Amino acid sequence: MCPYQTGSSDEESRDQAIKATIIEHFREHAGDVPTFGRITGYLLVLLSGYDGCDFGLPFDVTGDQVGSMREVRRLPEATLGTKRSDTRLTGLLKNTPITVIRG
Repeated sequence: MCPYQTGSSDEESRDQAIKATIIEHFREHAGDVPTFGRITGYLLVLLSGYDGCDFGLPFDVTGDQVGSMREVRRLPEATLGTKRSDTRLTGLLKNTPITVIRG
């Protein structure tokens, strides 16, 4: 997320750094993630779990915490292919910059 170490300071300093990072990310990307759509919130993963599940804190797009610690399911690895288990094309576009066309 950012070079800030979330576990190395008091909560107030952590929250200020998180807020600044979220606001910067939201502005840089105009509130949108290509192929996923509008950013509606952020989750800061604080505890690595097991069995595909971690634990984190939810934040809104202005960087304010909006709830307590919750379960965060990990996304499966993204692959590029013609069928679900086909990974032959994964990595093909790895070093190709993505251009966002805004209308």
